[in-house]
Amino acid sequence: MNSKRIYALDIAKAISIYLVVLAHLLRDGPYFAYIVPATIPVFFILSGVSYRPSGSFPAFLSKKARALIKPYLFAGIISICIYRIMGSFAGDMLREGGGEKSFMSNILELVYANAKHDHMKWNNSLWFLPCFFVLLIIAEIYERYILPLICSNKESLMAIVSRLIFSFLTSGLAFILSGFVTDLRLPWHIEGALYAMPFFQIGIILRPYIYRMTGKGSSDEEGAPSSLGSTDPSGKADQGRALLSASISFIFFFAIGIFLGLINGETSARTDEYGLYPALYYFSGISFAISFISFGSIIKDRIPDISFVGRNTLPVLLWNKFPVLLIQLAVPGFLSLIRDPGSPIALMGCLLPAIIVIMACLVFDSILKAALELLTRSIISFSGSRK
Repeated sequence: MNSKRIYALDIAKAISIYLVVLAHLLRDGPYFAYIVPATIPVFFILSGVSYRPSGSFPAFLSKKARALIKPYLFAGIISICIYRIMGSFAGDMLREGGGEKSFMSNILELVYANAKHDHMKWNNSLWFLPCFFVLLIIAEIYERYILPLICSNKESLMAIVSRLIFSFLTSGLAFILSGFVTDLRLPWHIEGALYAMPFFQIGIILRPYIYRMTGKGSSDEEGAPSSLGSTDPSGKADQGRALLSASISFIFFFAIGIFLGLINGETSARTDEYGLYPALYYFSGISFAISFISFGSIIKDRIPDISFVGRNTLPVLLWNKFPVLLIQLAVPGFLSLIRDPGSPIALMGCLLPAIIVIMACLVFDSILKAALELLTRSIISFSGSRK
């Protein structure tokens, strides 16, 4: 076990990616709309918790481009090729258009990277990656060049206030632009990055509290023993209180997230639809994030499979489009099951398939990596033999 790893964050990511897949299986309806704050916003918050500026700015850009844009382009090109073949068939079966755009039109969509208004139908889950890349650039500029001018201690009250003001300004700018420009659709989903900045900054603000919640405070980082792993009576008592506190936090904040989501109504992160009261969208997302982290602090590394999924959410994001389509089109009766996606039967019927989709994505990713590695070795070997 990696004692320095925060397994609670892995568990929270696993829950969120599961809900993403579940929403894609349902395709529509109230469950799809109301669980949105428990998906993408949670990822942004968890990214803020994990965020650590280091190295030079060009090195940061290069690292994030390799981590986000490289897989985006790779998965996008493969998705376009697959969807060009099966898009019309899938569109007819699902009663929506598909596959009718030219290959070059789809490539242009890939470069522009905004999935609003039925664009990027070949794999619209991929919109998140360039959007997240833009958000990280904006956040890095703020952290590296603006915040140090305001305060030297990045965990001080002044820093917290500054982050909140910065969040208000960025999201406010997005709302203003949307008010002036009908159907705002900027390249690389810049407007979505501006909308999401409050989640990322809240993650940074909550980081010290989350570290204490998960037993990964400064003393743990320095190698000192934590009371959560202690064997003495007082340590066990502290552990019991921590588990009780985490359980209450999980239930309470989950209920708050659901309640606020129901009041706010239908939302969509991809299309920048934030419900009746956009402020509730933010509070709902924060509540779900705290709830999932609390649950993760209870589970920790006791269920390695869930933690593994949380560490490997990228392959699920990249490829879930296709096993989801396969289940929707090939499983007898599935389309009839989700014909009314607001019914409890539809929700229950998608719970197990969502797990199957995640497993399929992880297996495919492993096979793909092995094939690419073999291909790379063959090319190197062939090049060496020609010299």
